[in-house]
Amino acid sequence: MPPSSRRPTPFEGASAALLAGVAAFYVVFLGSTAIYLGWADAAHHLARPVLWERLGLTLSTAMVSTGVAMSLGIPGGYALARLPLPIPHALATLIELPMMVPPATVGVFLIGAVATPPVAPLLEIAGIRLGHSTAGVILCQVAVTTSFALCLCAAAFASVPVRVETVARTLGATWPRAALGVTLPAARNALLGATLTVFARAAAEWEAIMLFVGASRGATDVLPFAVFLDWNEGMMGGVVTMSLMSVAVATLAALGASLARRSSRVR
Repeated sequence: MPPSSRRPTPFEGASAALLAGVAAFYVVFLGSTAIYLGWADAAHHLARPVLWERLGLTLSTAMVSTGVAMSLGIPGGYALARLPLPIPHALATLIELPMMVPPATVGVFLIGAVATPPVAPLLEIAGIRLGHSTAGVILCQVAVTTSFALCLCAAAFASVPVRVETVARTLGATWPRAALGVTLPAARNALLGATLTVFARAAAEWEAIMLFVGASRGATDVLPFAVFLDWNEGMMGGVVTMSLMSVAVATLAALGASLARRSSRVR
């Protein structure tokens, strides 16, 4: 019987109904938030230049931090997926740790890292100031997202069968040529999905920024942090508007990542 004409089992039907219920909840969740704000208030807040400045700061810092995280994640992910590394379980646990702990904890660890040798004297010599600065925002985003980049890139390379690289090697390709010319292109779409996911996570970071960098208008008030700041000031219209803007950024990134992952299967 063709799959299209097969009747779903009760378990499959219940699973589909559960998934539909979750999706409906999120639609209602977002729709009610937009209704709560109202069109008039939305137009008023969207006309404020500060919101667009915050959006620009969010996107620009997230792009820079994503570039840094992925430049570490691609080679590191390849090593995790392909190379026989020592103490692999301990190494995997260490790499995944920033994904498991609260982001605020990462901010606390950064405070300790930059306040003690050898980092503290090096920053002083270089004249780099991280507190209340955009550089500090990017550092927080990189510290949180590099773990995601490594794990997602490892999964992307693991999705490419080892035989693809092995065949290239048996045909005379050197290891770098096989890795860069065969495995990397085969994992390209999965890596694109990983990049968009890392970007979305970087754009959503604020807890580490709050603890490590602090608030500074035009330098550290990325959208998620600005939501917290406006909430403390009772500016609910700005809070809801910026929350919806953050949702829009995440939705576009998630849609792109989903499309990339769907076309990344290697047979």
